[in-house]
Amino acid sequence: MSHKQQIAEARQRMASKFWTGGSIKALPKVLQSQEAVLEMASASFNDGQGIAVLTTHRVFGLRAGLTGRELEERPAETITAVHSKRGLINSSLTIESLTGSLTFSSMVAEDATRLETRIRTALAWQGPPEPYAPGNDFDPYGSLPTGSSMPHPEAAERLRSLRELYDQGLLMESEYQAKRAEIIAQL
Repeated sequence: MSHKQQIAEARQRMASKFWTGGSIKALPKVLQSQEAVLEMASASFNDGQGIAVLTTHRVFGLRAGLTGRELEERPAETITAVHSKRGLINSSLTIESLTGSLTFSSMVAEDATRLETRIRTALAWQGPPEPYAPGNDFDPYGSLPTGSSMPHPEAAERLRSLRELYDQGLLMESEYQAKRAEIIAQL
């Protein structure tokens, strides 16, 4: 399936398309040839409205308009946790990674839930039993692996390098997955 078709399907699933036109139009320009779009949602990040995108390789925020394009990404292999916070009107979704967190806000609850579920599924996480909400006992950072509450830049760099080798076709899928698991297990 082409990127254009993947984007069209993901766009159809979006509950809100508020201020997303320019970002969706710019999306094909930032996609790598070997990655596939799994999900996207209208979201605010870094003080501006754009889209949150989940692909087979990464989660990123994209904002495009008359003044240019902003992209903030977290490679899939560096993601350690994902959690959401639901408000009366809007929801937020935070992606924790070895290189820091990325928060998407001003999301329609349906989009935030769908994106969170897809990220957990894509990364084969069990996830927390319930979403974070003020007043409950759930610790939104509880899904982090032991010892990973602080970013690990050296591990992130090793994972990035490993991914580059895989993307260049120098590693087979099984080799990539085995080495990835080994790096993550050392955290």
